[in-house]
Amino acid sequence: MDVHPIFVHFPIGLLTFYVAIEVVSIIFKRRLDLNTFTLRAVLVIAGSLASYATLATGDGAEDLILDRTLGSIVEAHSFWAELSTAIFTILAVGYLLAFIFRNEVINLWIQRKFSWFYEVLLLVKQIILNQNIRLFLALIGLLAITITGALGGAIVYGPEIDPIISVIYHWFFNY
Repeated sequence: MDVHPIFVHFPIGLLTFYVAIEVVSIIFKRRLDLNTFTLRAVLVIAGSLASYATLATGDGAEDLILDRTLGSIVEAHSFWAELSTAIFTILAVGYLLAFIFRNEVINLWIQRKFSWFYEVLLLVKQIILNQNIRLFLALIGLLAITITGALGGAIVYGPEIDPIISVIYHWFFNY
């Protein structure tokens, strides 16, 4: 039984909503206050975790494909799924580090025990959560999700099912 279609829409929804909040907050010049920080963190962390479950079920679904001529499409779909997961995982790590640094007890413990490591983690967090880098990663991640979904749609329904799928499919496969 193929459970991949059950899992696939969770990261798409969570991460698309995350990107929308990032874009809207940039447009309206909202800073990362506690409320939006927590919402963004929950969305990107949950979406990233759901992406790993989706990748795992996708590997299982790959074995169920009977039409072996779809191999190159499946490989491209898998590549873009892994890329989007990696991009959003980077963002999730930034938010997880921010959570850690907001807890004074953990913050002080890391600072005392691993002072050099603390400085590295702090720098990583600051880079990832920089507004411009966050927005760039979010938009590139959304593009990767869109390509992943279009290639997945081409695998299941054929490359001519809708105009977006058709354009993306023919962008990668000129036949």
